[in-house]
Amino acid sequence: MSILSKPIEPVLPAEYPEVTDVWEASVRATHHFLTEADIRHFRPLILNEYLKAVSLSCIKDEEGRILGFMGVCGDSLEMLFIHPTLAGGALASNCYSTPSTG
Repeated sequence: MSILSKPIEPVLPAEYPEVTDVWEASVRATHHFLTEADIRHFRPLILNEYLKAVSLSCIKDEEGRILGFMGVCGDSLEMLFIHPTLAGGALASNCYSTPSTG
C-alpha cells in the first residue's frame, strides 16, 4: 500500500507516548534552533498538555507504528510532525491536504 493510500486515523490517548516520540524525532531533525534543554522542557508539555488541546489524527505503517500526525483546533492546523525518515515527501502532503474529521 502506498503512503498516499494509507488512511488517516484518530490518535488515541494511549498512543500519546508514541506521538511524542515522533514529535521529538521530527523536532531534532528540523528545529535546529531548539536546544537540548528546550526539547527536555517541551517534551512533557507535549505529552501531558498540548496533545489534549487539539484533535489528533495520524498515519500508520503496516505494523501500526505512527509515521506522522497532525493536530487541529477549530479551522487551524496547529501541529504537523512527520518522522524524519519520511519528511518532505508524500506523507506530509497527504496529511496537509486531507481535512480532519475528528
